[in-house]
Amino acid sequence: MTALRTPHAARPARTVLVGTALAALALGGLAAVAPPAQAAPIEDAGIEVDGGLGYDGNECTPSGSPPSGWTVLPGTGQVVKVSGSSVRSVTSTGDPADTSTVTTSASGQASARLRGGQLAELDIRGSGRARAVVPAVSECSASGNVEVGGGLQFTLVRPAWLTVTLTGTKDTSVYFGVGGAGIDSSSAGFDDGGGRATIRRYLAPGLYGIGGEIGWSTHEGGMLWVKGSSGAARKRADVAGSGRIHAVLTEAGAATGGATGSGKKYLKPGDAASCATGKVAARFTKKAKQVEKATFLVNGKKRKTVNKPKQGRTVLLPVPATRPSTVTVRLVVDPPGRRRAVTKTVTRSYEACRA
Repeated sequence: MTALRTPHAARPARTVLVGTALAALALGGLAAVAPPAQAAPIEDAGIEVDGGLGYDGNECTPSGSPPSGWTVLPGTGQVVKVSGSSVRSVTSTGDPADTSTVTTSASGQASARLRGGQLAELDIRGSGRARAVVPAVSECSASGNVEVGGGLQFTLVRPAWLTVTLTGTKDTSVYFGVGGAGIDSSSAGFDDGGGRATIRRYLAPGLYGIGGEIGWSTHEGGMLWVKGSSGAARKRADVAGSGRIHAVLTEAGAATGGATGSGKKYLKPGDAASCATGKVAARFTKKAKQVEKATFLVNGKKRKTVNKPKQGRTVLLPVPATRPSTVTVRLVVDPPGRRRAVTKTVTRSYEACRA
């Protein structure tokens, strides 16, 4: 990215958004196309550190280079790291004493993971600092920003739900965008106050781009009066923090986690609901002979009761197509010996099959 050479303040982090073609993909630059034959699961994946310099006034001369770093992101789940730093200055052409200094640094890490031949997770984390020291009276009043950004292009061959969680500490900006395959582009984020934001989208098979950035800007952070070593009053902005972008793609109908509860040794809920039939299967194990009664609930509503089930019996439960489902089974178990019957439960949750 190039430094600003116009009388404007440093670019807020939200306008930079990765600074590569990944940003265009993420913000809707993809056409509505079906996945091409033999398309790679992910392409153009990477993470970078970048930054910008801004200043007021036309008679100002900048020096130094922005922080920079770029690393290719594989789809193996491997964590890759990147970092960069810079010290830059802006000096008034008519007054060499009118010199502002901007120091920026950032480091980040990212990983991308595939499951079943398509993207399952993208995780980007970053920490950084931006500091500007400016004379009390300045023609230039420099400010700066630094970002950790990343993204990729990916192909879905099966529909999935995208859930993205953005988090950041005070003085941290975080933004994320997704676009492609005929959907309206979506973005979410927050400015330098830090916070939390989410995106949830249903994605049909097709070609998509996602990207985001975590940033720090002295332009957003404001200025504080301080005394320099020479005793001259100066203004300073110093911001730092950390943030995370965590994107998870769960196939339509798939379980969002493993089965939980003390009853899972008696009954095994399926790994996914069938979106073709609208049902999820649950199979009794070899310990089913100890079960007196099993009551099946979907999203808290009773759907079926089975008495004295046998090993291997499969129960099919209808689940809603357009909203997530949680299957809970209450099992009345009569264990061997003289112990009284007890109630055990097993629970598993599933994504919706469609929007």
